[in-house]
Amino acid sequence: MKSPPTDHRSAHAARAALEAQRAARTQDAARAEDLENARRLQEAQAHREHQELVRESAGRERRDAGNTTLSGPSY
Repeated sequence: MKSPPTDHRSAHAARAALEAQRAARTQDAARAEDLENARRLQEAQAHREHQELVRESAGRERRDAGNTTLSGPSY
C-alpha cells in the first residue's frame, strides 16, 4: 500500500489544526460565557442581600421612631 502524497498529509494536518483552533475558540467562548453568568448571578445575589438589609434597617428605624421610652431601641 502506497502512502498518500505529502500534499494530502499537509492538507489533512492543516484541516485538523483549524478544527482544533475552532474547538479551542468555542471552549474559550463557553468559559467566558460561564464566567459572565456567574458574575451576573453573584451581582444579583449581592443586590438582593443589600435590598434585604435596607428593608430591615428601615423597619428598625420605624420601630425606633415609635419607641418613646428611654430604655433604648427595641429589636
